[in-house]
Amino acid sequence: MEHIFFILIAGCSHDLSTCQVQEASQPFLGAESHCEEQLNRLMLETPAEWPVIEGRCVAAGTELVLAQPDPSELAS
Repeated sequence: MEHIFFILIAGCSHDLSTCQVQEASQPFLGAESHCEEQLNRLMLETPAEWPVIEGRCVAAGTELVLAQPDPSELAS
């Protein structure tokens, strides 16, 4: 089934306490698998200006919530 997706790519600090959106794609219609393929390509093309690069396929209409990670979960 096809949906409208956006691809968001963020650069983050090592502890994920600071993140900044590096790239947001134009919306496109496609299957989730197509979005994942595009995400992988874009992640490889994103300059490594941050120690951690995070990317997500987001379906249109999805509510995005910015959350701070629990530091105890990062210390492993």
